[in-house]
Amino acid sequence: MAKYVVPAVAAAASVETVLGTAARDYEITAVKYVPASTLTGQATNFRRLQLINKGPAGSGSKVVATKDFISGINAPANEVTDITKQGNPVVREGDILAWQSNAVGTGLADPGGTMLVTESTL
Repeated sequence: MAKYVVPAVAAAASVETVLGTAARDYEITAVKYVPASTLTGQATNFRRLQLINKGPAGSGSKVVATKDFISGINAPANEVTDITKQGNPVVREGDILAWQSNAVGTGLADPGGTMLVTESTL
């Protein structure tokens, strides 16, 4: 399992954090987020967290996992929250992975924390 520290993001801001370049081929089997403090979803103005595979040299962009923190969807402080896998979770050697924390509407503050990626060898 790979661990990445992801930054806190202000309510109205969106940030992309490059996590690194894949050294080998693998499949992502799970993505989890452990926030530094509670992230409480809101109805209209919310936070979208995504793991993105930007492809080799950042030439593409596909969503590997995503979660919208809307009303009723919360992430308690220091507890593991699943981020739903999407599409094709295969990562190839040389692909660049990035974490996006996006404000939707006027947004919702992201406390930052740790992102966990479980991988399986192809």
